[in-house]
Amino acid sequence: MLGLFIVLLLWRFYGFWGLIYYRFFRFLLFFCISRLRVYFLLLRGWSSGSKYGFLGGYRASAQSISYEVILVFIFIIICILNFSYSFYRLDFYSFGIFYFYLFPIVFFCWILSCLAECNRSPFDFSEGESELVSGFNIEFGGGLFSLIFIGEYASILFLRFITSFIFFCRGFNIYIFGLLISFFYLWVRASFPRLRYDKLIIAAWKGLIIYIFGYFYFILMF
Repeated sequence: MLGLFIVLLLWRFYGFWGLIYYRFFRFLLFFCISRLRVYFLLLRGWSSGSKYGFLGGYRASAQSISYEVILVFIFIIICILNFSYSFYRLDFYSFGIFYFYLFPIVFFCWILSCLAECNRSPFDFSEGESELVSGFNIEFGGGLFSLIFIGEYASILFLRFITSFIFFCRGFNIYIFGLLISFFYLWVRASFPRLRYDKLIIAAWKGLIIYIFGYFYFILMF
């Protein structure tokens, strides 16, 4: 219930165009609320009463923290370019300009981080049913199991919405590119095998985050 409440709270703030402009620090509010998801990952592993579920919660939280750092720094880069933490300023400065065309590699890093953050294939190590016997949620069933996955899929839909808004402007473009991103998620799931967990963490800390730090330094200098 905590995980579903956190995601629905984000949708309450950002799900309607009339509400998206009310605050000037929406990006910071997004950071504070969405990062509570790590505690949800730990608590659902601990509350299962199983040491295997507890270890699965640790795995999921470590993966989430690793790729949250990348998402946060990409957000900060966008905020620096727009001189504001407001979604309104982002919409004003990016009207008619797709950040996707300006920063394609940053967009690629963002998409990979979203896949890992949402535990989607080929990065679904916290829920690899065929290898991990469902990982952290092995002791859950019925309504509790449904709440866990309703919260996760609501989080996936929200990240697709934010991706379309940041990289593809606003208006009707959001729905078009949102559908394309949804197709991309399904295509990746059907096309690529699951990677090893250690390679996923190495890719975050020795690959993507180094590039994002370098780009962040370049933005600050110039």
